[in-house]
Amino acid sequence: MRRLAPLIFIVAIGFALRVHLLGHQELRGDEGFTWNYIQKPPLEIVATIIREGDPQPPLHYWLQWAWAQFTGDTEFAMRAWSALLSLLLAPLVYQVGRKLWRDEVGVIAAGLTAIHPQQVWLAQDARNMYQLALIALLIAAYLLPELIRRTSRAHWLGYVACGVVAMYSHYYSLFFLLAHGAYVFTLSPVPRVVRGTGEGRGGGRDWLAAGLAIAALVAPWAIVILPVYSRGQLADPGSLSFLRYTASMVGDLTAGPAFPESAKLIVALAFAALCTLAILFTTQPPNHPTIQPPNHPTAQPPTLYLLSAILIPFIGIYAIVAARATLNTFYFVFAFPAAYLLAAGGAHTLLKRNRLIGAGIAILAVITFGIGLNNHYRNPQYSKTRGMRELAARLAQASQPGDIYLANTPDPAQVYYLRRLGLPFHMQPGSPNFNAEALNAEIDSLLAHRLWFAPARTAQDPTGYVEQRLLNTAILAEDDRFGKMRLMLFLPPTASIPINARFADGIRLVGYYLTANRLTLAWAADSTPSADYTVFVHALAADTFNLSGHDSPPHIPTSQWQPGQLIVDTHEFDIPIDQPVTLVAGMYLPATGDRLALETESFGEPDAAMVTTINP
Repeated sequence: MRRLAPLIFIVAIGFALRVHLLGHQELRGDEGFTWNYIQKPPLEIVATIIREGDPQPPLHYWLQWAWAQFTGDTEFAMRAWSALLSLLLAPLVYQVGRKLWRDEVGVIAAGLTAIHPQQVWLAQDARNMYQLALIALLIAAYLLPELIRRTSRAHWLGYVACGVVAMYSHYYSLFFLLAHGAYVFTLSPVPRVVRGTGEGRGGGRDWLAAGLAIAALVAPWAIVILPVYSRGQLADPGSLSFLRYTASMVGDLTAGPAFPESAKLIVALAFAALCTLAILFTTQPPNHPTIQPPNHPTAQPPTLYLLSAILIPFIGIYAIVAARATLNTFYFVFAFPAAYLLAAGGAHTLLKRNRLIGAGIAILAVITFGIGLNNHYRNPQYSKTRGMRELAARLAQASQPGDIYLANTPDPAQVYYLRRLGLPFHMQPGSPNFNAEALNAEIDSLLAHRLWFAPARTAQDPTGYVEQRLLNTAILAEDDRFGKMRLMLFLPPTASIPINARFADGIRLVGYYLTANRLTLAWAADSTPSADYTVFVHALAADTFNLSGHDSPPHIPTSQWQPGQLIVDTHEFDIPIDQPVTLVAGMYLPATGDRLALETESFGEPDAAMVTTINP
């Protein structure tokens, strides 16, 4: 009971940090995947996981689906389930620390769990599979000593149930469970029977039997999903260097995601120093040893087990990177209980040896994590918010019936923010290995409509092929930025304002479209031109003085133009707005500067066709 008050205080702090600005940031892409899946009933969720090869097991989706039936699908509501689950981690870490080590270590580790930026980041994320798995794994760790001591069949059954829940929440739970072997076989390689109780006989065998039971209950799902992964998720090897992997994983585990790399390194070194203190100088027995009764002279703190619980996930996840390129640094969160307990053990050692230094370290940790939390809450550099809310507001204001929306990356968060607008959503290319001719035909068919496009450079379209195709074949009518997002409106070339200017060599200027500092010309050819020309555009003052202009060849050389083909040609330059201006355009041979003859009336300059007049 003497630890109840500080534990309540720790949970209260954790609650405040987790609900603060919970719905403030936008959903990130993976959160969008969760929203997308829970639009389906539970059985269809399973079918979709199998069909699409989603890398997550179904439990998280099922529970999120049930939660959404009562709370809705706002950002706050979707993340509230994660936040509530995350609150359980601090008292569970305390209980594990108290049972495996001592009360004081458990309290410090629980406090670290409550305020750590990585824990808060995950708590404010709709992907709650990490909290689900960690809750089950921490309960399993709490039951492990009793399972080994064989105090009750209920402990064995509880351990198996927790293992199954963890594995159906996240596959990397396997590494946490494997680390329990270090606890079973290193703290007491040959289980010693406590005289008069019968406890301790066959504890290792019971743990192995529990592991086999977990494997048997997970096997039906594994048999179905592993062949799917072997053709998809596990058929895309990564090439991340071990050094880069170490820096990113350890940096986020110890400092959290909202720090620059240099600051993460400093925090990681401080964490490592505390863990080293725990390993080297902690000699007092734990409160509840594995097999031996309390205060048994041979009982040891579980430092070897805790090291194994860090190293096994670390090595296991890196091994998977060799087959699966996708990697998020928070995968290593499965090592957090062991890392926090070791750091708490080191902090406790410092407090015992020098209270002033120990208190200083504690204050410095609170300040450091406070900076990380402030960065998470308010610094745009580390925010999940990209500008989708503002982008959606612009679409709600400016879109028209018949418009369509195009993305070039599979981002269900975009679908989430556009879900109430009634805009048909398209994604091209359908895969990174696309056929250019087929993709061009698909884009051209979409350009029968006004097309809103949000470009992104991802593995789906790393070179920006879709954006370049649109710029070369359509009229760019709007180009706006909302935070980290860009929204472009493309019109079909037929939306240009008609002009009838005829040049020699079969070339015609048939239309234009003007926006701020951007003039788009539409060209056509009656026959294939004989040479490659450069286009010039001039902004002429009332006295025909050339105020500004732009010269560039069309993106398709004129000698390759085909009869009947409509060529879009964009020129961006400073167009004066403080006086009347007339825009004129023409062509010339780049080698000589000789202008292509204009067969219709010129304006202001020889062989220059008038495009339009602008009045301030």
